Amino acid sequence: MTIQYKKEKISSTISPYLKNRIDEFVDSGEFSSVSDFVNTAIAEFIAKYDERVSREIQQSETKLPEIMLNAILQTGEGRELLASLCKADL
Repeated sequence: MTIQYKKEKISSTISPYLKNRIDEFVDSGEFSSVSDFVNTAIAEFIAKYDERVSREIQQSETKLPEIMLNAILQTGEGRELLASLCKADL
């Protein structure tokens, strides 16, 4: 029994330098084909991209209270509200 993987065909134009580098990887046996190289490169790019976006989201979430406080302090009403809240706690 053979396993068949569904693949989609895409087409792209790249610089001769990149094409030569890809061919070098394939010729050296590092990758079995240009398609194998492109699949690996795209999968790694997407993984790194998703990781970076996730990290940026986490960093922005930790900054959210600071961002909100700065936004409140930008208006007179916001400063008055904070002052009244601080007085109420005392």
